[in-house]
Amino acid sequence: MRFASLFRWAVVLSALGWAGYTITDAGSTYFMMDGILDKALYETSTRYRAALANGTPPEAMAKQLRTTIAAAARHEGIPVDPGNIVVLANSTGISASMQVAFPVVRYRDSELLVLPLSVRRSVIPTP
Repeated sequence: MRFASLFRWAVVLSALGWAGYTITDAGSTYFMMDGILDKALYETSTRYRAALANGTPPEAMAKQLRTTIAAAARHEGIPVDPGNIVVLANSTGISASMQVAFPVVRYRDSELLVLPLSVRRSVIPTP
């Protein structure tokens, strides 16, 4: 085997390894985001009907849920901008979505290629 062939194989295998690692890392981030939203919505839905019955406005519940999601994302190490967390609450249910720009290619301090990840969940609390 010549050196040029060996070098090409090394480059191709390195590129495949990098792509596999990036896809795995992005998938892991997506599933962490999914788990954060599911857990936060489950915990909130158990208290939601009682809060509405006591006169707590849905906006207060939405603000509390948004803060909970942002804190859980920071705890998990997900770089989410607080403006990319949207929580809507009304008398029928709660809806939450979270968006993250996952960096795929970085050069120095700039991100050249980002993969947008988005998760949206909603729950209708049982009466």
